Amino acid sequence: MAVNVKRALDKWRPHLLQARKDGLNEADTVQRIIKVFEEVLGYNPLDEIARECPIRDKVADIALKIDGEIKLTVEAKAAGVKLNDSHIDQAKRYAADEKIPWALLTNGVDWLLYHLTFRNGAVDQCVRTFTVNLESDSLKDAAKCLAVLHRQSVVENSIEEYWEHRSALGVESVGHAIFTEDVIKLIRRHIRRRKKTMVDEKDLAQAVHDMFSVETQDILGSPKIKRNRKTRKSSAKSAVLVEAAAEAVVEATPAARTEGQEDLALAAIIDLRIDGPQPLVRAMPLEPTAAHRQDSTANP
Repeated sequence: MAVNVKRALDKWRPHLLQARKDGLNEADTVQRIIKVFEEVLGYNPLDEIARECPIRDKVADIALKIDGEIKLTVEAKAAGVKLNDSHIDQAKRYAADEKIPWALLTNGVDWLLYHLTFRNGAVDQCVRTFTVNLESDSLKDAAKCLAVLHRQSVVENSIEEYWEHRSALGVESVGHAIFTEDVIKLIRRHIRRRKKTMVDEKDLAQAVHDMFSVETQDILGSPKIKRNRKTRKSSAKSAVLVEAAAEAVVEATPAARTEGQEDLALAAIIDLRIDGPQPLVRAMPLEPTAAHRQDSTANP
């Protein structure tokens, strides 16, 4: 269950904003940040908040500990310093030494939380999971994010659940899900129905890719469609022929134009391509033509 830190944060936010106005130096800013960890986020200042904490041959500005184990390192800057991702590099080096998955960068007003993964003793990925600005963000939104850092969230592993959820909805996860064969075909089918135009899968994938920001495009790479295992060997030409055949069946058969029948026709023809010849009528209860009715009358 998420911890509500709204009231405690509301008490301390004016002091943090004042620190920026007063141009407090780093040491004085760190004192206020430590009070936030204590009074807003629930850590014991005696044994859970370590200032200038040694990590092998390095020293972290602040380290948060649970039962003596470092759970999060903090890189603190003076209140007036404008933060950017390069400032987290030092915290990443601390994290790599002890495989600490969480690092925080803050000047008391801006709070940037990063999740780190490791490979071969080095940081493999460093992903910013949230950015909070106590000056511009609403108290509700700021409290919701900072609650992830609360002692209870760390002890109950809610912070890891937060990461799993955040990762699942991240740019890379959602973006790669879009560029799968099933999703591209679904979008393509929708366009065909609405615009009466058959577009090429590769052209569609490129169009979707172009909708994203440059930063997102860099993360996703080139728009390659991930094929299903059964259909990976099928060519783009084959896919076009399949949908064209489905269109022909639907246009030739009045009953197939009813709601839902077009999908059945398309599914049946796709089955022919994937699994070999199948009885087409098993998935396509089509209305017999006049010629078929005459044949059945003549040959009972």
